[in-house]
This record gives sequence, structure tokens and C-alpha cells, in this order.
Amino acid sequence: MGSYANPAICQEDVLRACHRALQGVDIRMRDFRKLEAGPGDFVYFDPPYRPLDSTSFTRYTKADFGMADQVALRDLCLSLHERGVKFMLSNSDTSSTLYDDNPVFKVDIVQAPRFVNSRSDQRGAVDELLVTNF
Repeated sequence: MGSYANPAICQEDVLRACHRALQGVDIRMRDFRKLEAGPGDFVYFDPPYRPLDSTSFTRYTKADFGMADQVALRDLCLSLHERGVKFMLSNSDTSSTLYDDNPVFKVDIVQAPRFVNSRSDQRGAVDELLVTNF
């Protein structure tokens, strides 16, 4: 895609470093409600973010990822914590109210670059939440 003279699609040193880092790692993509994790596991969640406005992206599939799903994901994180599973979750900054009232959750706000937007004047860094239990 694009008109790059020498695209850096395959950076061999980066791919080999990733290969080394991921030895013994089991990566799975599935519905979070079907998660199987136990003590010592680490889980990262990247759900459709809570909308910032009425035009925000909220689904990867035909089904919308609404507030009930956001609450179910939060509750799953609490259950994982009780089972000794470490987790990290990213979401829009509008999600802090889901996580602020429980000391299990450590909430950090980070700047996340956004390069895709139908309006070029709205591209750039936005506040995003990183929620962990460690």
C-alpha cells in the first residue's frame, strides 16, 4: 500500500528479536468470556474502546461492544486478579469511572498516537488508559 520506494515491511533484526522474546509464549485471540487463565499467566485486553463521541469506533464484528460488555470485562479482570493472573487493559480515557473505585486497578493515562482519522486535523496523540493489577 502507498508509494514507498523502500518499505520497511520486513525488518529482520526486529522480527528475530520478537521471535526470541516470544519463545514459550502462548498467544490466543478469543472472546474474553471464554478466557482460560491461571496463576502466573498474563493477559492483555484491547477491547473496542468506550466511545469518545457518537462517531467513535465500538465494534470489531457485527455486534456492538457496549457498556454491558465493558462492565463484564471489568468484572472478569477482578476475577482474574483473585486467581493470581496479571492483566493489562487499554481503553479510552472515558473508561476511568469503571476502574477508579477499586484498589485492584492501577490506572495510568498515556499518550497514544492516532494516525488514522477521516479529519487530518484530528490526528495525533490522545489520552488512553492503561489498567493493570500489578
